[in-house]
Amino acid sequence: MSAEKDLAAWNSGAGGARNTGSSGSVACAAGAQSQLVGGAAGSGRRLILPPSLSLGPHTFVVGTYLFRLSLDTPRKNEPCRARRSLKKHMRASLYAMTAGAVLFAASPGSAMPGSQQPTAAEARAPQESANRDDPKMLLAQARPQRAAPPPVVDPTPTDFGTAEGTARIAGTAGFLDMVDIKLGTREKDAVAALKRHNPALTLTPLRLMTYTVMPNVVMTPVIVAETKPGPEGSFERFSLELTYSPNEAYVWGISREISLPKNQAPTIENTLAGFRAKYGPETFALTNEQLVWAFDAQGKLVPGAKGRDIFYNCSNQWQSGVGGVSAGGNRPTGDNQLSNSWYDQQLRGGYYHGQQGNDYVKGVCHSHALVHLGLQRLSVMGAGEPTNLIRGFVVRVSNRQLEASGVQASHKQIAAAAGALQKERAGEAAKRSGPKL
Repeated sequence: MSAEKDLAAWNSGAGGARNTGSSGSVACAAGAQSQLVGGAAGSGRRLILPPSLSLGPHTFVVGTYLFRLSLDTPRKNEPCRARRSLKKHMRASLYAMTAGAVLFAASPGSAMPGSQQPTAAEARAPQESANRDDPKMLLAQARPQRAAPPPVVDPTPTDFGTAEGTARIAGTAGFLDMVDIKLGTREKDAVAALKRHNPALTLTPLRLMTYTVMPNVVMTPVIVAETKPGPEGSFERFSLELTYSPNEAYVWGISREISLPKNQAPTIENTLAGFRAKYGPETFALTNEQLVWAFDAQGKLVPGAKGRDIFYNCSNQWQSGVGGVSAGGNRPTGDNQLSNSWYDQQLRGGYYHGQQGNDYVKGVCHSHALVHLGLQRLSVMGAGEPTNLIRGFVVRVSNRQLEASGVQASHKQIAAAAGALQKERAGEAAKRSGPKL
């Protein structure tokens, strides 16, 4: 027997069979029964049963509600009110528990004798209906769904970190230049271009200490070219940063520092206009005197917020550089050699040696090029002097993909040579006999 039939039988028979006696008693019981199932007339309180009675664990809640309704619903039938007694309250309670039992018999998982189990679709129907009517569910459905963030794609080319890949990347790095020297230019061609720009420049190569595993290889990470000091301490200095031997050396970074005499000092506005005409609008300003341009590996300018994030996430990685007469964090020795510099650490431990070899940002730091400009204001010494003049500037252009690929290529060669030397020495040691005992 279905749950609907059980409830109908209770309404028409089970409840009525117990209400025999005087017509007043029958009327009172009938009124109570109608109030239980349909609500008292004019009370404004009705229990609306769903089409399916498979309410699962909520059936006891329904029974409790029926019991409370039987006690709390006011009677408007005056004859019945006069006859109301504790016995009638108990009878109403019995009706409520009977209804709960019938509903429980119709719920999923119950197995009352003679009851028919609902199908899976019938069992799911009340919950699905409740979900459709749930305000939280409706609000969640109406709320626009956020698109999943795009996956992080590592832009590292497959030939990155090889001699061949470094040469190929050098051929794509020329979208940035300084005094007609493009990034990616071979060392000898860059040196010739510097001499054409200013014949008064004196060039000084800064070399690394010779590595035991490569005794015949000279590595020159930096060439410094500078003029002698002029009036009021004016000068011009360049630094060419190069990929390493034993592979062919390419220019991956150029720094230029200028200090001008006071009578040649340009305005900040005119100086910035010249840089913007050459490199485009800056990505962002670090300060009023420091501007940054960031480009992807194809030479496309990176927009402000993204470029700022890249700069701050990678600034610790981009430490190799030249400052005055220092390079790679060290001042050169008397014979212009660098010892245990940042360049040495990269060659021994790889480009990400400071992170134990881990690239935590999926190729971002070695897939961009930069222009970093710093202006030096001219100090105002007296009243009436202009306040918008610069004494000089320092600017650096760099291609970090070319730098990193050159580092990795030479690092792999040094590691391979060190492994071969270690194997050779271990073999020689194995041939030596132990001491005579």
